[in-house]
Amino acid sequence: MDNAAPTLVTAAQKIRSLPGRRPHVRVDCQIGLDLFRSTKEKFAMGIVVTVFMLLGLLLVSPWLPNRLRFLRDNSALTGALGAGLFAAGLWNALWHGLRHLGDFWGLAALVSGTLMVGVAVVALEERSQFGASRIGWLSRSYRAIRPLSLPISVGLLACFLLYATTLVRLNLGYSIIGQ
Repeated sequence: MDNAAPTLVTAAQKIRSLPGRRPHVRVDCQIGLDLFRSTKEKFAMGIVVTVFMLLGLLLVSPWLPNRLRFLRDNSALTGALGAGLFAAGLWNALWHGLRHLGDFWGLAALVSGTLMVGVAVVALEERSQFGASRIGWLSRSYRAIRPLSLPISVGLLACFLLYATTLVRLNLGYSIIGQ
């Protein structure tokens, strides 16, 4: 797939050099090899983060369909998903978010990662084998976060919708926010 990057640039240059090219055809030749590779990496991690956002929302949702109740009823599965959500939230906020604070997606990563960590703490404390004060910092964090669990969940839902629609737009070839 790495061979596709020079093809994109070469094709864009050929289109620009065509005589009689229509002015409304816009070709963005600013896609370099580094930007192309980093976009692929961001796209892959965006999928992982979006899936964990959805799983986190399912873990704390009071309206869960019967077919998905196994996510909450099995405390070991809830613990594993909550730990994955916690790790993905930390990565999103501390690795990607703090490294790209100057752009829209860096701020989105910081906010969504923080919300993912908050939802993970609620899910781990309420529905997993880690709950009931087995881990001291988790129960202390839960007591601080619990009154804000509804706004945190609504915020995570908004972030999930932003990420999901962006992934769909990228797959369809449309432009996205912040690019």
